[in-house]
Amino acid sequence: MSNGSVMRLLAKRQGEVSEWLENESPYTMFDQKHLESGTAEQAYWHYGYVSAINDVMRLLGETSTSEGNSRSSH
Repeated sequence: MSNGSVMRLLAKRQGEVSEWLENESPYTMFDQKHLESGTAEQAYWHYGYVSAINDVMRLLGETSTSEGNSRSSH
């Protein structure tokens, strides 16, 4: 998968999540409950963040693997 493909996937997903937040929970940007230490909101925020990092790392790994394959096939 090329870097451009990864960026398009990430941008698409960012738009989908932003739209969902706007429709389902527009107040979250202002409440910022994930900043309150020891709350469930903080735990879920960190879980979501590490999940996003894992997804990006997987996509970048696919990118580097496919780039390596295309280089070795020439």
